[in-house]
Amino acid sequence: MERLYISDLDGTLLTPEKTISPRTREAVNRAIAAGEGFSVATARSASTVVEILQGIQLNLPVVLMNGVFLYDIAADRYLDVQTIPLEAAQRMLDSIEGRGQKAFVYGFDGKMVVVHHKGIDPGAQEVFFHEREDKPFKRFVYTEDFGAAVHQYPVVSFVMIDSYGQLQPIYEEVAAMPELHASFYEDIYCPGAYYLEITSSGASKAGGVRRLMELTGARHITAFGDNLNDLSMLALADEPVAVANAAPQVKEMAKRIIGSNQEDGVAQFLEERCGLELAAAKAQ
Repeated sequence: MERLYISDLDGTLLTPEKTISPRTREAVNRAIAAGEGFSVATARSASTVVEILQGIQLNLPVVLMNGVFLYDIAADRYLDVQTIPLEAAQRMLDSIEGRGQKAFVYGFDGKMVVVHHKGIDPGAQEVFFHEREDKPFKRFVYTEDFGAAVHQYPVVSFVMIDSYGQLQPIYEEVAAMPELHASFYEDIYCPGAYYLEITSSGASKAGGVRRLMELTGARHITAFGDNLNDLSMLALADEPVAVANAAPQVKEMAKRIIGSNQEDGVAQFLEERCGLELAAAKAQ
């Protein structure tokens, strides 16, 4: 495989309603059928990605949770997992709890993601939780003791959702810890709410895409993104592409800006690049 096309989901491949439009589904499937390599790299886990991608005939693994997992949807198999060293996880937990910050602590039992939490605040946290609580591949568990949780399963991620001011000090602390990597970005669905996702230093979208390149033998990358957690992936790509609704920092890094996620920008790009004979009206 010479070139791999890889897209972020929320704000990029997905519509503002968090779905894949008929035109995008058709364009991606036609590109795959024509022999192109296509996959996604997302902050989401399998619990929502599998459902969202129904109808897409993916033949490559996907990058999940900002590079924590490389997951084969067809085989229902995790090909790669990046865990946080126990000592670093404990130090991070002490910092989070010392600041009175709520967090979702993601562990991995070898087959399923287990998410421990100490309750859910109204607003963006509540939206995040209810969108995922009844999905497969993930189990939410209320706990009184995060310390026991981090010893029960290997920790793969800490996820916090709060204001910029509340999360910025923790982000700065993580930046000084070489064992860890942080993705800090605004929630595109709840303006003013920010995500801080802390993973091992080996977990980033770029890291996940590199592992996918090794698996497929791809030598070139075209990457599509819109938000700050896409920057590492775009920096890796020889062809970084931003949708029109992307954050300014993403547009600055891009070599090309395409239509927004509301305009099927990625689909338009694939139709043009791959010579797909597809009119938007045919997909409606």
